[in-house]
Amino acid sequence: MQGNQFNADGSYNALYYRYYTYHVPTDFEIVTFDKRFGHSWRVVSKPYTYSYSNHQHYQNDQSGSTATVNATSGINKMNQYNRVGQITILSATSKWGVFRTGGWYEYTPTNRYQIKSDPRTWVDSNLIRNLKFHENFVTQSAQPFAEYQLIAIPRWTITAGIKDAYYNMWLKQWADGKVVGALGCPSTATTATCSNYVTHDANYNSWPPSVEANFRIRTNWSVYGQYGRGSIIPFSSVFDVTGAQVAVTPPPTVASTYQGGTVLKLNRVSLDADVYHIHFVNQYSSFTPSSGPDAGFSYYYATPPSNTNGVEGEGNIALGGGVGLFLNGTFGEAKYEPAAATAATGTTPASSASPAAWVALAPHDTESLGLTWQKKGWDLGFFNKRIGSRWEDDGPYHQTVPLDSWWMNNLFLNYTLRNGSKFDQSKIKLSINNLFDNHNVADISPANGTTGSLVPYTPNSLDTLQLLPGRAVMVTFQLGFSPRER
Repeated sequence: MQGNQFNADGSYNALYYRYYTYHVPTDFEIVTFDKRFGHSWRVVSKPYTYSYSNHQHYQNDQSGSTATVNATSGINKMNQYNRVGQITILSATSKWGVFRTGGWYEYTPTNRYQIKSDPRTWVDSNLIRNLKFHENFVTQSAQPFAEYQLIAIPRWTITAGIKDAYYNMWLKQWADGKVVGALGCPSTATTATCSNYVTHDANYNSWPPSVEANFRIRTNWSVYGQYGRGSIIPFSSVFDVTGAQVAVTPPPTVASTYQGGTVLKLNRVSLDADVYHIHFVNQYSSFTPSSGPDAGFSYYYATPPSNTNGVEGEGNIALGGGVGLFLNGTFGEAKYEPAAATAATGTTPASSASPAAWVALAPHDTESLGLTWQKKGWDLGFFNKRIGSRWEDDGPYHQTVPLDSWWMNNLFLNYTLRNGSKFDQSKIKLSINNLFDNHNVADISPANGTTGSLVPYTPNSLDTLQLLPGRAVMVTFQLGFSPRER
């Protein structure tokens, strides 16, 4: 961004920094209720709220000196939600093990819109054709579960459980100029003269199981294996089609995870390592061509399933004098399943099998190194993490844009009050993220589209680059309250 509002020829500068604002307030509250009853029963309940508001204003055309700044060249963008939920767990212990049951409920209203606006005044256009989209939706989730942890077999701990993941999404979309369309409003209609909308009510449900077994070879050495499934419901963008006409909603996408590993704890060293396999049934994706006869029209296509395989190792070493060393590394691959070849028919030609392309933004490897120091109430830490090379997709084409590796360095310093007073455990915390203010390229959206998977892209000056955010410094005060016992 630049500091001059006008170009040398007197025209408006599209890169003027005041044409780009970003305001993201959040808040989080939680209350914990913990009650023990007779016969080893216990209930823990945690009601919470979380609010997030991402409000942006930005000049849409950033092509430099040729960009036009006018009454509709800016975008007023909002993504805002407020979550209210509760997690309750009821448990009972016996000589055989631990039984747990409970559930999680959450209610989330969301407001989203993008409106063409004047970046010089940030006055929004009131024409429906200049409204990119406007939608409100409410997502409710209810997830009851039950599990049992068996400890009666010597050296073994076996845990198995299941939950019901139920979601309901109620969606309301107003007439707009791009996503669902005018919905019968005339071309000159404003938001005041036409308020047509369409609604949807969708339900999703799945039953993910989980099972884990841990065997203690020695008191300080164990091996384990586990399997679990998880699900994600389709995004609200499923309904972002002309007229919002969706006859059948896609089912939840499922991930199945298999993992096995070992943990070893010595006097000053703890080590663990594992291998894993994750099978993803991926979401639908969309692609909007920027040129050609289909420019501006969104197409939805099924992203193929993918498999992630890898190994991970981690170690903590106490060096003495309150100094500790942390090490972590992962190595693996995440690739879409290749499509099988198809034979020719009377109306379609034969197609060859597609190669196994890399999953977008999945790193080939990661490495972390951290040094910590603890002395009385002081805690100091420096962590350095490297994200390995990755690939980005270009619309429906996979493994097209190569992305280099990058490092992130974070520093924190905390002081905890430990004097036995009423305000014991109060803290002051200083954290500095991206200590060395690196601005590596985290993602690229190419200006020139590619023609197929595994086809290298050509860099262009109009590519959109996403850079790492700059250095951020945060100071936090945490008030502890420890009333003395009577």
